[in-house]
Amino acid sequence: MKTTIKCTDKHLLKAAANMLKVKGFEQKFNLVVRSNSVLAGFTIDGDNKFSLLVQRLSTQEWDYTLPQDWDKVAALQPKPEIKEGQYWELESKYIVRIEAVEDDVAYYTFVSQYAPVGQHSGFSKDLPDFYTLLTDNEVEEVLIEEAKKRGFLCKNWISAKNGCKMFNLGLKDSFKYSPDQDELTNLSGHVYYQGNWGEPIEEEKNLCHFWHECFLVFV
Repeated sequence: MKTTIKCTDKHLLKAAANMLKVKGFEQKFNLVVRSNSVLAGFTIDGDNKFSLLVQRLSTQEWDYTLPQDWDKVAALQPKPEIKEGQYWELESKYIVRIEAVEDDVAYYTFVSQYAPVGQHSGFSKDLPDFYTLLTDNEVEEVLIEEAKKRGFLCKNWISAKNGCKMFNLGLKDSFKYSPDQDELTNLSGHVYYQGNWGEPIEEEKNLCHFWHECFLVFV
């Protein structure tokens, strides 16, 4: 997607270009303006690069005008680079975790246990504007909500990190997300770890297992 912004005031244009550089946009090339050329604004490409325009070179329709829409320039942000371990919201409102990035394709898995039918497992690195990168706080909120849908809180479960049996006999709600480790814990047990979910142990199964062990002992 390309955004073109009109700005005939050279001082405002320079300020806008500096603002974009500070935000992380890159200038494609330094335009040499001749005496008969009039700076008319700049265009921003989908690859986070911008270039200045001159009136004699541009026949495009403008999306915005300055300085009335100066706030739109200030609000522009470069597209974040796709990396393994990130969480994105797709246009379908499903949350996915990036598992690998190879060539120009980002491969992902769904956070929800109910993945949409027919949904692909990868998308192009040239993301559509309606794909949104989640913040750490948003990831924590999503994972806690999904954990509860999967049966947590529970008294016993299989750890998502090491497969050990975990205990929460008091059913305390102490969920905590660690962005550095990409893990969701409840008390000291791992409910979720880097794309993998723990498994709640149903109490009925525990009860049957308990009576089975007792029968073996008494026999």
